[in-house]
Amino acid sequence: MQSFDVAIVGAGPGSLKAAEYLAQNGKSVVVLERGKVIGKKVCAGGITLKNFKFGLPKSIMERSFNKVIIHTRFQDVILEQDDPLVYTTSRVILGQYLAGEAKKKGVEIRTESCVTKIEENNVKNTLTIHNIKNN
Repeated sequence: MQSFDVAIVGAGPGSLKAAEYLAQNGKSVVVLERGKVIGKKVCAGGITLKNFKFGLPKSIMERSFNKVIIHTRFQDVILEQDDPLVYTTSRVILGQYLAGEAKKKGVEIRTESCVTKIEENNVKNTLTIHNIKNN
């Protein structure tokens, strides 16, 4: 049985960034992702300007938009400016980038690892039981 300070279920963008920060601050972290590919999702990854504060490089962005239309049942609001307001990227490319950054900090990422049970100090997946250290 392996022991980690933190087990994170799912390798979405927020989970991978949290894993990176935890590892950067001295925690041993495992991320358990049920899918074979990190980031595979039906929708595109919409990136707003605030996301660049977290270190995302513009080099992984595929498209940028200077105009955004917000439609509600009460009104349409159009935001437009010279600089891009929103970017999009492939969720797989975003996932691979974030996973790479987390791994550089020492995070262990396991794909095809479906969590089947969570207990107070253990996470059981289809392959292994991971012990969560009491701190």
